[in-house]
Amino acid sequence: MAEEKYLNILKQDKDAWKKWRLANFEEVGYLSEIDFQSADLGGEDLSGAFLRSVNLRGANLEEASLIKADLIEACLDRANLNEADLSRANLGRASLYNAFLGKAKLREAHLANVVLREAVLNEADLFMAYLGEADLYRAELREANLSKANLSGV
Repeated sequence: MAEEKYLNILKQDKDAWKKWRLANFEEVGYLSEIDFQSADLGGEDLSGAFLRSVNLRGANLEEASLIKADLIEACLDRANLNEADLSRANLGRASLYNAFLGKAKLREAHLANVVLREAVLNEADLFMAYLGEADLYRAELREANLSKANLSGV
């Protein structure tokens, strides 16, 4: 099964995924509905990966590249996404309760109906992000860039 292949590569040492992605740049990882709870994926390149409904609760994704990733309905509660690049990622209906997104890049990201309760988005770049109906209760947004962001129904 294709997803087992990707999962096995990710579970190897930290350099295995980077080497595989360089050799197979056009192939997009299909990792939907996999349990990565508390996984250390810091600095990994998951750009364009299909991570729909994946469990990344408490995972370390610091400085990870998730550009154009599909994270619809993903659980990222208490995940560390500091300085991660989620530009143009789709996080519709995802849960990021108490997640850390300091200095994260969320430019043009789709965050419709996302739960960002008590999330830390200090200095995050949300330029042109769509946050329609997002739950930002008690979220920290100090010095976040919200220019041209759509905040309808927030």
